[in-house]
Amino acid sequence: TRFGHGVRAIEDPALVRDLAEQGVTLEVCPGSNVALGLYPDWLSHPIARLADAGCRVTVSTDDPPFFDTTLSREYDRLADAFGWGEPDFARLNHWALDAALCDAATRDRLQRDLQLRVERTAFQVKNKPVEGVGLGITDPDFTSTGFTLSGSTSYTIPLGKTGWNLTPTAGFAW
Repeated sequence: TRFGHGVRAIEDPALVRDLAEQGVTLEVCPGSNVALGLYPDWLSHPIARLADAGCRVTVSTDDPPFFDTTLSREYDRLADAFGWGEPDFARLNHWALDAALCDAATRDRLQRDLQLRVERTAFQVKNKPVEGVGLGITDPDFTSTGFTLSGSTSYTIPLGKTGWNLTPTAGFAW
């Protein structure tokens, strides 16, 4: 089940709980909500609070020409406001695909494509492969700010606004 918009659900904690428990997806258009004055700024928008409460939210542009936006611009503004990175946007995109109005075969193919992109991004830094990563690496530890790959050498890869940055904990060289 999915509902268009639905951000004002945040005003009713019981409703938020029900939406989360039932797995209802809310199609959210933060840029238009801010432009129309529903919320005074991006930081005041409830998308992060809804997601933190367990609601499945997606990001949409509403009317891109009218609001002078793109999905990339929406993501940039959400990253600026909430410090979101690649794992956060991957999660939103997985939720969007789960709620997509398409046949199961298309949904499955898109989910696989998204997962491959996420995995590929996890092993690249600014479009360069991370040397030594990929062999003996198991169970990446993802957090809201980055992830750690453990193997013969551990790498902590924090998320940056424009892509992955790399901070090795041992033995890394470009």
